[in-house]
Amino acid sequence: MLNKDFSYKLFEKVLSNAKYHTVLTLMSSEEGLTRFANSEIHQNVVKSDDEVTLTVLNGKKVSTITTNAIDEESLIEALHAAKEKLQFLPEGDFEYPKVDTPDNIENDTYNPQLDEDFSIENRADLIKDALSMIHEDFTAAGSLTLEKTCILLMNTNGIKRYANTNSITYNIVVTHKDNASGFAELSVNDTSEIDIKSLTEKAYKTAQDSVDAITIEPGHYDIIMPPNAVSEFLFYLGYLGLGSKAHLDGISFLKDKVGEKIFGDNISIIDDWTNKYVSSIPFDFEGYERTKLNLIENGVFKEMPFDSKCASLMNKESTGHSMGYEGQGSFPLHLVMAGGDSSIEEMIKSTDRGLLVTRFHYTNIVNPIEGLMTGLTRDGLFLIENGKIKCPVKNMRFTESILNVFNNAESISSETLPVKGYFGNFVIPAMKVKNFHITGKTS
Repeated sequence: MLNKDFSYKLFEKVLSNAKYHTVLTLMSSEEGLTRFANSEIHQNVVKSDDEVTLTVLNGKKVSTITTNAIDEESLIEALHAAKEKLQFLPEGDFEYPKVDTPDNIENDTYNPQLDEDFSIENRADLIKDALSMIHEDFTAAGSLTLEKTCILLMNTNGIKRYANTNSITYNIVVTHKDNASGFAELSVNDTSEIDIKSLTEKAYKTAQDSVDAITIEPGHYDIIMPPNAVSEFLFYLGYLGLGSKAHLDGISFLKDKVGEKIFGDNISIIDDWTNKYVSSIPFDFEGYERTKLNLIENGVFKEMPFDSKCASLMNKESTGHSMGYEGQGSFPLHLVMAGGDSSIEEMIKSTDRGLLVTRFHYTNIVNPIEGLMTGLTRDGLFLIENGKIKCPVKNMRFTESILNVFNNAESISSETLPVKGYFGNFVIPAMKVKNFHITGKTS
């Protein structure tokens, strides 16, 4: 990974050659991954990548080039190439502002203890120790990954932006010879927050409990979702429901609903880069300072994230949530959903007939204007009757709207957990949702 001071000096030299307003963005990452399958470690990989995006703005024209040739000569060549591209580009419909304040925004949450605790040798020892509990008829696959990410941004107005962070992520799927399976995953930035053995035990027990699953009929069920499952709906809420570009394009299911009650009283969601469990990026990819947003408060749609273009077209100010200059719009990267006063155990006890999910996969949007989603359950699904888990169930398909999910949240757990999101983590509780629409079964 590139050094901060070296990168600043390099960018200053490159920007001194710019004819037009130019933004340079460095994405530097390193990944130390230990992967296992069939209950054996089979891969140790260290991967490093440094990538610079050069954006040249002249009036309403935007020219972008991305390169991983990061030396002064190569970057100056890329800068000239981006400038030359301008003559072939059509005029856009918006002239981006040239960010000039504040001068510096930096945030370094890098935890060197993670590097020591999760070295290659220690990752191997932790996995070997955890997998020793898995017996005949079951196998485990997954990975333990140490991730380091640095983002550095400068422009011709002299602003400097820097964020540096690291995290450890463990995921595991335990599978029975008859295909029953269990799953666990956690991503944190502090060693004290993760227990590899406990997560392995959780996935293993789910797989054991999933053997001899039955088939049940589709219908409306009360459904209990742990944070991993809730995250699927929260992501699309952020992307399609809250994103200002979706509102501007007329495809948001929350269009024209700012200030209105859209969810139940127990739903409150903020975007907060200062939360200790998220990736903590205090600026956006245009260089604006990222603000904390009170998105949903007690079910009321209060605020939405803005990039500069959507903000201008909607007579608002940028909130520092731009994903860049290539039309991606805005996205709340640091979603934090408030907990309630329940627990998964209490949710089960209060359920006459329902389903306990481990996670969803292959989720996607069916109808963006309605916020309608579909997907499949995976790695553990259980029928609940009379307040107790009765038996495992074969995977089923759901088709449900995001509006219904957050309107029908009967219970929310007091505990919240970090869940790997689009860029870093979201922080999410478990939920019990009434009348969840199960539309298909598997055999």
